[in-house]
Amino acid sequence: RKVMDAYLQKPYHNYKHACDACHTVYRLMCETQAKRVMSDVEQYALLVAALCHDVGHPGKNNQFLTQTGDELALRYNDQSPLENMHCALLFKICADPSAQVFKIFAMDSEYRVARSVCISVILHTDMIHHADMVKRLTAVYEMHSEICHAQAEELVATPEFEREIVGKDKMFWLELFMHYADISNPTKPFHLCRVWAQWCLAEMFEQGDEEKRLGIPVGL
Repeated sequence: RKVMDAYLQKPYHNYKHACDACHTVYRLMCETQAKRVMSDVEQYALLVAALCHDVGHPGKNNQFLTQTGDELALRYNDQSPLENMHCALLFKICADPSAQVFKIFAMDSEYRVARSVCISVILHTDMIHHADMVKRLTAVYEMHSEICHAQAEELVATPEFEREIVGKDKMFWLELFMHYADISNPTKPFHLCRVWAQWCLAEMFEQGDEEKRLGIPVGL
């Protein structure tokens, strides 16, 4: 409930988007049999991060915040101010006795893993990482194309795929799941994609109107 209340009533970056991203991450985990390579702690943390990845989003992008000298941009030195704020707010909410979702972990080491996953995957929802993530994914395929092709014929992950593809850099795949889910609207059925696109455009136009009012370049 506290997470839902912390989302602002914006056209696109709202609690509906959070739930959609969380459900998409869950479906990815099911379809890829993620439990074979991800620990329970990693899976749990990824779902928590997905639900909270845009918490507190003001409906303006990082470029707008840095151009206008927003407090978030000043606090985080223009480095992914939104994503850093989302991470900080997630753990601030979880510090509340009624929302301590990480209290289930018996060992401090498990909490540290969960915290690391949440921070890393949320920070990688910043679109500045998109090109590098695509480049890394392409490189993985080019270096292991035979394993990838063999895996495409199987319903269950092969030992080679788990060892050579996922196992060597698991955090990258966690980040990729979150990033994909965050921008997955175009992969949904068109009647859903169109609604999400309309909400996204509405929020972009609101920012554009504010940029015009402030006399700064319209970024979208």
